Amino acid sequence: MNSQRYQELLGRLLEGELSDAEAEELAAGLKERPEMPRDLRSHLVLWELWSQQHTPERSSEAFLNAWKTRLRVEREDADAFAEAVRTRIGAPHLRTGAIEFFVRFFLGAIRRPKGMAWAASVLIVISAAVLWFAGARSAQAVTVLKGEAVCTACVLHESQEHAPALRVIAGPSTNIYYLDRSPAVAALQVYFCAGPTAATAEGKARTEKGRRLFQAATVTIPEANRLPAALAFAQQKPDGPDPSEQAIKKPEAASGQAKAKHYPLESVEGLRFHNVTAEPSVLQGKKGLRATISEETLRRIERTQQHAQGLVWIEDLDFSNGVIEAEIAGALAPGAGGEARGFVGIAFRVQEDLENYDAFYLRPTNGRADDQERRNHSAQYISLPKWPWSRLRKETPNKYEAYVDLVPGAWTKIKIEVRGEQARLYVHDNEQPTLIVKDLKSRANGHGGVALWLEPGTVAHFRNLTVEPLMAPAFDQVTPTPSVRNSVGMQLKVVEENTQPTLRIVLPGHPPSDRAIEVLFPEHVTVRQRGSTDGKQVYLFQPGQYGERPLWRQSERSLEYERNLPGAVHMLARATLEEDGVRFHFRLRNQSDLTYDLVWAIVDPRLTSVLHDVRLERTYVHHVDGFDLLASETPSRLTMPLNQWLPARYLASFTWPIPSQRVERRDGIPHYNKSRAVDAPFIATLSQDGHWVVASFTRNTGNVWSNPELTCQHVDPQVALSPGEEAILESKLLVVRSSLNDVFKMAMQQRESLKVEIRRWSLREK
Repeated sequence: MNSQRYQELLGRLLEGELSDAEAEELAAGLKERPEMPRDLRSHLVLWELWSQQHTPERSSEAFLNAWKTRLRVEREDADAFAEAVRTRIGAPHLRTGAIEFFVRFFLGAIRRPKGMAWAASVLIVISAAVLWFAGARSAQAVTVLKGEAVCTACVLHESQEHAPALRVIAGPSTNIYYLDRSPAVAALQVYFCAGPTAATAEGKARTEKGRRLFQAATVTIPEANRLPAALAFAQQKPDGPDPSEQAIKKPEAASGQAKAKHYPLESVEGLRFHNVTAEPSVLQGKKGLRATISEETLRRIERTQQHAQGLVWIEDLDFSNGVIEAEIAGALAPGAGGEARGFVGIAFRVQEDLENYDAFYLRPTNGRADDQERRNHSAQYISLPKWPWSRLRKETPNKYEAYVDLVPGAWTKIKIEVRGEQARLYVHDNEQPTLIVKDLKSRANGHGGVALWLEPGTVAHFRNLTVEPLMAPAFDQVTPTPSVRNSVGMQLKVVEENTQPTLRIVLPGHPPSDRAIEVLFPEHVTVRQRGSTDGKQVYLFQPGQYGERPLWRQSERSLEYERNLPGAVHMLARATLEEDGVRFHFRLRNQSDLTYDLVWAIVDPRLTSVLHDVRLERTYVHHVDGFDLLASETPSRLTMPLNQWLPARYLASFTWPIPSQRVERRDGIPHYNKSRAVDAPFIATLSQDGHWVVASFTRNTGNVWSNPELTCQHVDPQVALSPGEEAILESKLLVVRSSLNDVFKMAMQQRESLKVEIRRWSLREK
């Protein structure tokens, strides 16, 4: 019996599916190779440990017992298997003599081939009995759940009734436990509605009609999470918090961490000036602060031709997320230049050097100008020093500025809301924001001071400044956009413009809004049932706000989610940001009774901006004799009108037979087939300046292809999948500054590390 056959039989034994004939075969193999019984015993112990590790309803005693068992295994204790059986979660302690007898009997039986079949059958029966008894016992045992407090209405959106639940992530799975109502749980409903909030519950678990229920004796929410959750919930209620919620809050904590601070700005006390001269003043009958750029600053910038902003720093104030409100007015100063607009605004997350900050400001003289283009520049976002208005307008026109009706020299109410990586500017008490910024340059965790802001040529007035820091950085309870970053400055983030899973790879030094590389994750998942020649899409990407947004999880440098697809296919999708690009991982489980001859999930990298290659002039594949353009056999594409070239698809075979026709029409779209096969599942596109290479590859695939309209690069593995099996499919997108040859070498070196495999999965994982 070779090692591969031994592994197959071992898997069937662990699954409880070993037949009599297979048991005899395994017994004979164990007799021939003396080292195998020891390996078999180790697998039985590890199987037990694995089941303990992936069962969320675990008592503290079971957790400790699992670790004791693990330590014994590492010492190769002879009683490790017996200990593993005794410490099964929730199971009663069996008599030591019975366990020792069973272990000795089993190990002795596998040395006798004739007794192996009967021993295996006894093992399966006893294991099933223990599992059944353990399951019945565990349903009644006191267990501890650690997860997130969520509400069925506010967070899960499953019902209109506000009911408490606990979301528990156990390995790759996410389980929802619906809590029975009790006075202890009802008193904490505010935290469930403001969730997800970390929580621990102790009680008894049970299952009814497929739903996991939990009768909680106690629910514990860490003290650090109580105040932020209560405050976030109070913020969304139109009539403020209930009296019961007030009792939950701690007033002393609120006053020290999240109480709104009001600054009348009727004096200069508590203010620090940078390039500014300021004094108390009255405008339109209202007291406030009048500020202009100082004479010394004007003389300095006139000599050096530099530009300068004026700041009035509010002392002893650290701001990260929250709401800033004020009344401001801006008018032209005497002798102001032709470029002056009465610039006035508020800066936030201001650093100690007073040179680094985000800001919203107004151009009051633009509000009612006769020039429509000037009107469109009435409100502005900037982030100094790297992102002044001029750069933002040049690189992303109209994205960071907007129109609003303004009158120079008139008091104007503004409100700025900051949540993580997002901010909104409201003007004139309007319900809708004037300007929305979803990629603050100070990033999601930025913080600093708050300052009044103006520029030369402006007479600015400020009054009634209110700053209300908030602990929870989210709009409408939406968490900040999940994103990860590597050591070279590359960022991987979720694209909010699409509800369905889309990722953006931001090159080092580029703004988070740069869409040069966006990945549909996936574009589609397709299966082909046995006996059929047609594929069936069980998932197809739709752009925009379509369908349900997945629940993203973030772990170190990985972003992942899970979902159930039609056809009883369960999918886990994970993208991991590595130093040289992104590794895409799909785990597809066939939970149906159907056999699929082909299953594949298409990762669709869409290249635009500097990577756009609409005529496939910089997109390469590799043959045995070196690199060649993917579309080298269609030179007419370079001169034909674009509307004749597009739409099109270009394919090169790797393991599939080369089609006999050079051009085929499928669904009305011409498909161009390369006449010779590639020698590696690899396709690469060079940037316009030749500095960047984006290359997609995998371990094995049928073909590689590109869509010239969006320069999509597809190199995706495909496998067959039987009932009770799961496929693990991985591909890699290299994004590096290097030569094409070096990138190909990197791909071939990493190719073997990518997984394309099929394995059985346990019914316990369902």
